[in-house]
Amino acid sequence: MAYASYPQGGANGPVQPSFSEPKGVIDTKKTLAKCFGYMALGLFISAATAFLVSVGFVYWMALDADTAFVAYSVVSVISIIGVLVDGFIVNLVIAKNKRSAWVPYILFSVLMGICLSSFLLAGIDFLTVANAFGITSMVFLVMFLIGYFSKANLNLFAMILSMIAMLAFGFAGLWGLTILITGNPWSMYVYDMTVSGAIMILAIFSVSIDAYNIKQLIAKGDGMKNLALFCAYSMYCDFVVILVRVLLILASAKDNKNN
Repeated sequence: MAYASYPQGGANGPVQPSFSEPKGVIDTKKTLAKCFGYMALGLFISAATAFLVSVGFVYWMALDADTAFVAYSVVSVISIIGVLVDGFIVNLVIAKNKRSAWVPYILFSVLMGICLSSFLLAGIDFLTVANAFGITSMVFLVMFLIGYFSKANLNLFAMILSMIAMLAFGFAGLWGLTILITGNPWSMYVYDMTVSGAIMILAIFSVSIDAYNIKQLIAKGDGMKNLALFCAYSMYCDFVVILVRVLLILASAKDNKNN
């Protein structure tokens, strides 16, 4: 009988079966939802910062181009250094597992937004940015799902990928020196597209590897204070790396077509 395996109730008859998910599954889904939510927040902060900074400097350049250019150059250098330093701080705070990493994470998003504003100031139109964001979002989601639901240990694949990356970057360095010596514009274009494509492919595979490790962390990371934020930070970095490479490829292809 259908109810034979369920506990029997009192006067109200048999207890109806419960179809609710186990608590562990629910907690995992909540943590994963937080990861994507925190990543989305970081991307929003970066996008808003990039837009405001670019608009502000465009207005300033209309008034005093030379001063604005020098100021933006200084701000860009500071923001790049800040991204590197603050990225180290985020990892350090998370590793110590004593304080919240929200402040360095938000600061990281703001600094990254300042860096990304250079694309808008360089003249890349919003349609190209929107296309790059859409492509990046689709690629990121597909690769994340592949990595998250993978049964194989992707860390072994990560080691092999790292070795290939080291060889590829060594070859790219030698190729780049050759192009600088010859000074051929077409060779430079091919080089830029090839290197950008190779970096993007590495970043795409990194999404799956990070997704696999995020799954492992969520499964056994109950004592980690900034678990969701750390996962969001990793996802955010992967997303931005892919976005930048897609932007460069689309902008370069568009410029080459116009020329």
